[in-house]
Amino acid sequence: LGKLHEDRGDYHSAVECYTDVISRVPAEDAPKLLQSFVNLPVSCAKAGMVAESVEHFSALVDRFPRKVSQIQSIILKKHTFQAVLDADTDLKHNLRQNVPALFTV
Repeated sequence: LGKLHEDRGDYHSAVECYTDVISRVPAEDAPKLLQSFVNLPVSCAKAGMVAESVEHFSALVDRFPRKVSQIQSIILKKHTFQAVLDADTDLKHNLRQNVPALFTV
């Protein structure tokens, strides 16, 4: 459902859906839903929620430290998110500064 909202450009609703999913996931099942964990901060960024995006990306690295390269790969495939990063230099700088494990120069 979050992806559907995201595809429609309703990023705030997408954030709500991903937040709901993540909050209900038992710890042992979390790696199976890695995509949802990545989609949450991406949707936050698209919604202009910079602080929340940084917070969720940071939490993502903390929660899945062994999956950083996989998360980077997922992020690189998100072309609309890459366009947001290219257009919003403050967001890009903020992510590089606060989440260097995912957003290196």
